[in-house]
Amino acid sequence: MSLRLATIFLATAFAGCGFQLEGAAELADGHQRVYIQAADPYSPFVRAFEQRVRQRSGALVRDRDDADVVLTVLADETGQRVLSVSARNLPREYEVFYVLRFSVTGPTGTATEVQTLDLIRSYAFDETQVLGKRNEEVTLRRSLAEDLARQVMRRIDTLDT
Repeated sequence: MSLRLATIFLATAFAGCGFQLEGAAELADGHQRVYIQAADPYSPFVRAFEQRVRQRSGALVRDRDDADVVLTVLADETGQRVLSVSARNLPREYEVFYVLRFSVTGPTGTATEVQTLDLIRSYAFDETQVLGKRNEEVTLRRSLAEDLARQVMRRIDTLDT
């Protein structure tokens, strides 16, 4: 019974404060048609960004002239580095990083300054669980790309129409 009351209370509190799930809102008028200019159109970031545009009822266009918003990706780099090693000189901890340099041109034709976003996550490595740790690295890389896509969408949301 108390769980039910707590659930009702939280639902009411979130509804009353204007809480809205991220990604539930549509793109603003004049921002719906998006063109992506990137050297690698299949990078984890570009794929995550395309998915985010579709979730927000936007459309990806193939011609720059048809776009309301142009995302120019200048650098889209990801990798990993060793953070620490054991006494036997074996890696114990890695960090996965993702660096994105980009600019956005809005509906008015003015471009933002080049911006750099750099995200890093670390994970412990165990040589007895190589396959699982490889999957963890891939998941972290995908998560970083999705976080970057959300941040870029927030910047697009603030553009003047």
